[in-house]
Amino acid sequence: MKKFTTFIALLVVCCTVGCTVGIGMQTCLTIQNKSTVDITLLNWGAYSFDGKSLMSGSEYSIEITSGSNYIYFTKKDPVSNTDIIYFTEYYTCRDNETSTFTFTDYTSVTQKDDTANKGILKDIQPRYSQLTIQNNSSYDLLNVTWIDTVFSSNPLEDILEADTFVVKYVSDGYGYVYFTIKNSDFMAKTKAVVSVPKRESVVFEITDETIVREKYNEENIGTVSTAEKRVVFYDDAEGEYQQYTQREADYSKEKVYKGDYSISVDGEADHLTISVYLTKSAILSFWYDNDNAYYRHDSQRDSYIGKLKINSNIYCYFDDTNWSYIEIPLSSGSNVIDFISGSYYSGYSHLYLDNIKIAYTE
Repeated sequence: MKKFTTFIALLVVCCTVGCTVGIGMQTCLTIQNKSTVDITLLNWGAYSFDGKSLMSGSEYSIEITSGSNYIYFTKKDPVSNTDIIYFTEYYTCRDNETSTFTFTDYTSVTQKDDTANKGILKDIQPRYSQLTIQNNSSYDLLNVTWIDTVFSSNPLEDILEADTFVVKYVSDGYGYVYFTIKNSDFMAKTKAVVSVPKRESVVFEITDETIVREKYNEENIGTVSTAEKRVVFYDDAEGEYQQYTQREADYSKEKVYKGDYSISVDGEADHLTISVYLTKSAILSFWYDNDNAYYRHDSQRDSYIGKLKINSNIYCYFDDTNWSYIEIPLSSGSNVIDFISGSYYSGYSHLYLDNIKIAYTE
């Protein structure tokens, strides 16, 4: 009796693991991988394979009930390095039999989330959106970017050389193409919006006649061949630190006009200083927010209020206000722009700045 009990226990273990040929009447599914592709099995109908890896040349068996369904599995996509789900044609397992399904390189399969994408196992790949940017202009272009994808014809630097093109797999979406014209340092934003539909291929051509806007000065419009740089200085607190003559400030998330950061000048009489040489007239513009400005109307007022100096002369004091915009004309020649925070004495003043820009007016 003890031996019989042991035999039953072993039989249960065998059936749990898979199918044991020749023991009772079982309905089994055996899957063989005779292809050159490694796959991972997911399920056949309601029966899960628990992510069983099925390497080329291996097989796997499981006890099931009879019926018909698709076999779902994943195949590694070399482009995205992700597992893509596919399924086979309908397959029937008969009652009290061991049914064998064999994968070969030529097994017909379909992508689960793109059922129009059908092919054979060894060749099928996901249908990605593609964007081709052709530089048919006379200029080398730097940092050519659509959304967050960079198009570079030289792996050593972010450059799309004249008379070259680059093809990239991208997520579907729409946006402008940004680039810098190498000869002029003009930072361009295309006037046209480039739209890439899902699973389609789009070609965008840049020529000498492509209409562009200056990235940080969009009123300045021209073509790739005629565009002239007007922005002398720009800081929106979103990228790398800009070149200041004196910088007693940092980027902050506490109060923001636009984007993720602003420039915080909050020490006692701290300075944020820009020095530029202008060849013609320009405009200084910026947004500011000043918290708890301390007002005095006596001879010591100058010591305690946040202010702006231009060429050592006080141009204005910063009021206690939420985000306000200022434009200030600048003359040609040397200009020193100095943002100074207020004193902590008898009060607390906190100056925030954003989108500081100096641009020629013509």
